Amino acid sequence: MEQEGQKGQGAFTPGPWEVAEPSYGWDHFAAIVTKDGLVATCHLAALSRDYEQSKADAHLIAAAPDMLKQLGIVVDWLSACLECAAFQWDGDQRECAVSDLEAARAAILKATRGSL
Repeated sequence: MEQEGQKGQGAFTPGPWEVAEPSYGWDHFAAIVTKDGLVATCHLAALSRDYEQSKADAHLIAAAPDMLKQLGIVVDWLSACLECAAFQWDGDQRECAVSDLEAARAAILKATRGSL
């Protein structure tokens, strides 16, 4: 049975993704690649951003599959904790956990275009 955090992950190029250093005359672009090839490019000299910020954006994009997978694991764990009668929550803790769980699920839905 598929875990909640794993749902919807088949819709994008499987990770890991990496940022390849600019080459071949593409010095204004960072390539986000897998072992099988190009996933996306990120412009490194965007109009209102500096080069280092744009490069950091490319690394954030490259980390997306790993973050999505780990967020799914956290969602599964937190869901189980909220359902477990043995796990003791005070009112504020439970309310925060439920709110965080909803936010995490919303982030997964955003990343997977609605297929949780």
